Amino acid sequence: MSVSKKSHFSLTHHRIGLALMIIITFQVVNGFLRPAVERTSDPTSTEKNSKNKSFLKTTPRQMWQLTHSILGVIMVGVVFYQLGNGYDMFSNDFTVTSLVPYFYVYIGIMLLTFAVIKVWMLYEEYDAERNSSGVNSFAPEQKRMANEATSRGICPDSDLAPIQFSIE
Repeated sequence: MSVSKKSHFSLTHHRIGLALMIIITFQVVNGFLRPAVERTSDPTSTEKNSKNKSFLKTTPRQMWQLTHSILGVIMVGVVFYQLGNGYDMFSNDFTVTSLVPYFYVYIGIMLLTFAVIKVWMLYEEYDAERNSSGVNSFAPEQKRMANEATSRGICPDSDLAPIQFSIE
């Protein structure tokens, strides 16, 4: 709430906040409406079609994931802008020193940390694939679960496979 006596939605900050509230609500509802995991047409096929490396997404689930991810990243960027704008409004209304430069330095450090962690994870994945030299290093129960998923027509490498396995 601002100290000024301006009406609601008179500032850009207010309108962006309303738009963010609507889009975030849409994202949450959209999360519940995601398409089901794709099933392979041939349950005995060993083709791993879920790891499609092409940029163009073809299935409804892949299109949903792309749209959901892009909208989420855009929202995070707008939220960072909105926070900086709110800090500026606060400092103007109460005539205090603005903390916006410190906020953006903090965000920059946080983003740099995330980027370093992501690069490290990609390197570890690459290194594990390179060093495996064709040897399957899965535990026996992981092999059994993958075989069970394949027998039910689900690619075992797909995200969020809707199967519950009982490990005996």
